[in-house]
Amino acid sequence: MMETINSIFVIIRQHPAGSSVVITAIVAWIIYRLGIWHTRGSILNAIQAELDEGIQYWLRTDWPDSRSQEIREDKELLRKIVFKIESVAIDNSIATGGSLFTNPELIKALISAKQALSNFNQGVDLHHDFLSNAEVWDSIKPEIKKRVEDLLVVVHKLIGGEHDGQARTAYLSLRKELEKEKKSKVLPFIWLLTGLNFFRLKQFICKYL
Repeated sequence: MMETINSIFVIIRQHPAGSSVVITAIVAWIIYRLGIWHTRGSILNAIQAELDEGIQYWLRTDWPDSRSQEIREDKELLRKIVFKIESVAIDNSIATGGSLFTNPELIKALISAKQALSNFNQGVDLHHDFLSNAEVWDSIKPEIKKRVEDLLVVVHKLIGGEHDGQARTAYLSLRKELEKEKKSKVLPFIWLLTGLNFFRLKQFICKYL
């Protein structure tokens, strides 16, 4: 190894013009990788902020199956607007961050979270269709009221209780994988310098060795 390094320095001394090209290439590589590193950090921080400031707000109340009847009987709840959950950072990270993460499970968790939020928002949109129709509420028929109740129950069941609900499960899974990504110190540094990802190798070593 030392002989190889010494040989490289000998070549650089013998070809100063060539060495300047090498140095320029190294500097360009470092600047390029630092730019990617900054982008990666910004994306991770945006995901964290969206989880902490946005999605967590909707999950602050548990809605287990046992509360389904409570939802149906609450006349005021039926008329309340349920706001959709935005996922700007999640959408952006799926589109641009796949190659920036050292934890391959993170992108899977992001996609699962996106799907869960899409399902939730679709239920909210269907519920809003009824709320925005004045004719429905002026002379609401039992079958229509039942439909509104069903939609509202579905929306809240997607949020779920402490250990269930598609949105809550996806949220907890995403937090877990994001924590793994941010907790790892050595692997991101290796990835920064080389562009190589040894996350799965680390998992294999920890599991079998």
